[in-house]
Amino acid sequence: MNRMYQIVILTALFSVSCVQGKRVVYQDENVVVRAKNPAFYPFNVHGDQTIYLDVGGKRYRNVRGIAPYYLKINGDGILFVTDKAGGGITFHVVNGKSKSHISIDGDGSIFGINIGAPRSHGTRDTDYLEEIAPERIAAVTRSRGTKQVSILNLQEKTLERIEMYYYSPDGVVTNRSVYVKGKRVE
Repeated sequence: MNRMYQIVILTALFSVSCVQGKRVVYQDENVVVRAKNPAFYPFNVHGDQTIYLDVGGKRYRNVRGIAPYYLKINGDGILFVTDKAGGGITFHVVNGKSKSHISIDGDGSIFGINIGAPRSHGTRDTDYLEEIAPERIAAVTRSRGTKQVSILNLQEKTLERIEMYYYSPDGVVTNRSVYVKGKRVE
C-alpha cells in the first residue's frame, strides 16, 4: 500500500509540473513579459524557463535578456531579440505608435543575452545600442576583451555586417574583423 501512495504522489507532482501556466515576470507601458518553467520543473535540472514577450498584439517566444527584455529606440520604439529553434537569433524592432514590426535574421550575432543587465553601457557583459538612425541601428555586445557591433539595416531588413573588435588587457584595440553574410571581408 505504501508503494501505491508513492506512485500517486509522484504522478500528481509530475502532472502539476507539466501544466504550470505562464506567469508575468515584467510589465510596463510597452510590453508584458511572461515566463514558463520547463516540463517536470523543478525535477528537470537541465531545463530552462521560456520567456514570452507580448507587444503590439503579438507574442514572441524565447526572448533573450533580463527585465525589461528590450532596449528603447528613440522614445517610442523597442528592440528585443529571440533565439531561433535551430540556433541563431532574430532581432525585432517594434514601433511603439504604429505597432509595426520588423524582424531581422541575426545569424552570427551574439547580441541579446545581456539586454537589461544592471551595468553601465559599454562595460563588460552588456548589450546596448550605440547608433540609432531611421535606417540603421548598431547593436553592441561588450564582453571580456571583445566588442561585437551588429549593424542592422532597417530599410532592407537585414544584418548588414558584424564588426568584431579585440582588446588588449589595457583596453587598446589589437585586431578588427568585419563579416558580411557570415563571411569575413576584412
